[in-house]
Amino acid sequence: MPSEEEVLKELKKVKDPHTGLDIVSMRLVEEVNADEENIEVVVRPTNPFCPSALMIVEQVKATLESAFEGVNVDVKLVGHVLTEEEE
Repeated sequence: MPSEEEVLKELKKVKDPHTGLDIVSMRLVEEVNADEENIEVVVRPTNPFCPSALMIVEQVKATLESAFEGVNVDVKLVGHVLTEEEE
């Protein structure tokens, strides 16, 4: 079972394409939940119109699926114009 610390370590490999900084240092990772079968990550971009938000979400999913094979990965994007959630 991956720990939150292990997940965050992997997420530091995901870089924001505009700044070159990792998404953990930029505080884009709002929440991490992990158990034996699932990892859930909530990502909030720096602004609601961030053009790279969907690409970052895809990179997060690919990075975690590669690092933790056999674990279901769910990445939620919040606070972006393309999300359906009302805030």
